[in-house]
Amino acid sequence: MGKETFLVVCATDVANHKSTIGEFSDDKLFKITLKDDKFVKEKFKNYQLTPRQQEIALLSATGHSNNEIAKKLFISPYTVKDHQKEIFRIIGIDSRNELFPKLLNLR
Repeated sequence: MGKETFLVVCATDVANHKSTIGEFSDDKLFKITLKDDKFVKEKFKNYQLTPRQQEIALLSATGHSNNEIAKKLFISPYTVKDHQKEIFRIIGIDSRNELFPKLLNLR
């Protein structure tokens, strides 16, 4: 589209499916996101997210569960859920399975 190149991806909500995440481990786009989160962080500039919301959005987009995010950031899973609700509202999505495609302008 225009001068930007897009990769069309069919995705599913992998947050609750660890075996599915393993299938994505060879996906180039998923590897780029995990290794070079600058790509996704650049996409956050389109939205008014706080630094904490950006951390949670990045971890959510890359398949981490709420409990994993909570442990990693030393907050409760309920706080993670509250942040996610606000992130979804700001970005204009309804669930975490829409997050990664939305950041890539696929939805």
